[in-house]
Amino acid sequence: MERLFLFIALSNGYSQALTFFSALKLATRLKHNDQTTQDMEGFNDYYLLGNLLSVAVAIAYVYIYQHFDNIWLLKVLTS
Repeated sequence: MERLFLFIALSNGYSQALTFFSALKLATRLKHNDQTTQDMEGFNDYYLLGNLLSVAVAIAYVYIYQHFDNIWLLKVLTS
């Protein structure tokens, strides 16, 4: 769902959506951070990597969507 939100926003030129998305995820993370356990040590790293990967995939989707006709492999597959 988050990638769909980012895809729609970025493909329509709303790069501010990245800031909104980051703030929303940070608020979610801070709420989750109230629970202090031993398992939370590695959680921060996985949380950050997961968010970065999600944003990178959404940006890749937008790039492919906007440059579909210029990507050689996609031309070959659709011909």
